[in-house]
Amino acid sequence: AQQSVNILCAALKQCRTLEKLELTFTYLFAKEKILLADVIKSGRSLKEVSLSWRNMNEGFLVAFSRAIRAKPARSLQEITLSGTFDSRGLVRLGKAVVNSQSLVKVTLQHSTFHDKGLEEFVDE
Repeated sequence: AQQSVNILCAALKQCRTLEKLELTFTYLFAKEKILLADVIKSGRSLKEVSLSWRNMNEGFLVAFSRAIRAKPARSLQEITLSGTFDSRGLVRLGKAVVNSQSLVKVTLQHSTFHDKGLEEFVDE
């Protein structure tokens, strides 16, 4: 499965006109999540990203936050993340969202959130 994600990420990085990326996985290894965050960072034409899997771990959320910060103004406009969120990673994501010059819509989906992480996300 890891090789499949490597192939997918390599192909997505070559796609110069990709504006919308929507991926749903049941499970991904931590390294695979980081590869997908790198796709977001390098995707110059991406405007919408929707990612869903069981656990949005801290490493991924930190890497995803870096990807958001690396995007130029008027690029990435909408993100949707679905899964269980790590509280420390959620705080980092909140900081990246607040400082983004392009995001206009952020959707986080899960039935429960860690109170501390959600409070700090909102406080940002």
